[in-house]
Amino acid sequence: MHSEEEFMQPEDKFMHTEDQPQLPVEPKKPNNTQNRGEEQVSSGNEGGYSFIHSFTKHSFNNYSQVKHSQNEKSDKFQGFKQDFDKIFDDISKQEFLTFLTIYQLEEDINKVMYVDVARKLKLTEGCIRTYVSSLLKKGLPLVKKKYNNKQVFLYILPEFRSLDLKQKLINTFYQNDPNQKTLQGHF
Repeated sequence: MHSEEEFMQPEDKFMHTEDQPQLPVEPKKPNNTQNRGEEQVSSGNEGGYSFIHSFTKHSFNNYSQVKHSQNEKSDKFQGFKQDFDKIFDDISKQEFLTFLTIYQLEEDINKVMYVDVARKLKLTEGCIRTYVSSLLKKGLPLVKKKYNNKQVFLYILPEFRSLDLKQKLINTFYQNDPNQKTLQGHF
């Protein structure tokens, strides 16, 4: 004959009975918040932002992390204008050329991507990424911005562009390489 256990539905086999041991219940976590005035501040993992969510609110670029008043910005870039030679002497020829190319392409096509710079300089996108990373680490006024977590656009800070140093940049580039010829002298 059939036992009662054979006729039980599968979910009935896992129901708690008196003779089965009861699983331990997870203790209730203490509330890890502290009251400060009217606002509550989380001191634990409860309610904190994850890195992914906070990433969209913060940038790794020095210029966009802190909002400055208009006077502080102009003072900062005036200081940059004074330290111009020192800053651009510290970068390699290829980094300088990459910076100048981004500057020019931004005027020509507006939204500059790694592939645009790579085509113009006949280099790989990997090389351009390396040069851009180096320029950013050295504090040049270059911004790398992601769009839809896919496309990366490069641009020169508008405050730097407003200093109108393009010709000075070009002259500095040619002075750093005495073998470089310009077309101006031939016409």
